[in-house]
Amino acid sequence: MKIIKGKTLEDQMNHVDRILKHQSRRMHKTTSGIITPFPISNYAESPIDDVVLRYMFPLSGKVTTGGLFIENMPRDGININITIHHDEGVDSKTTFSKRQNILINPEVKISTGNRLIVRIIPKLSGQIVSSIWIAFSWVPEVSDSVIKQFLIKDIEKIEA
Repeated sequence: MKIIKGKTLEDQMNHVDRILKHQSRRMHKTTSGIITPFPISNYAESPIDDVVLRYMFPLSGKVTTGGLFIENMPRDGININITIHHDEGVDSKTTFSKRQNILINPEVKISTGNRLIVRIIPKLSGQIVSSIWIAFSWVPEVSDSVIKQFLIKDIEKIEA
């Protein structure tokens, strides 16, 4: 099988030039990958010790967004306490809300082994908070992610 086509030397050189131009265009193509955030979620019918979520992070990353939906919300509101336990100690933040549907944007960096605890505490003691839905998005760092490499020609086959 002859790879270089052409009867004369000039035709063969022109064919080699076309092949090189084609290959150089392919070499300059780039592709991007997406690192999907991981959902962290829980449902607590009746929280024990006010805790609605406990989670330990297996990799470094960042907790980006989250939300709460409380089916049985007390009229006087709740305190949302987010605590992260790490090697250096504990970071804690408390937010007050009277809303049933709550958006939370902690934007907190996480290291491997950090632990997250979320508590929902009624403003007035004796009030009951129940049927709580909670979810966060956690994005692992790229250095801790599995990187797969593909040839551009394989990706182009998928796109076609």
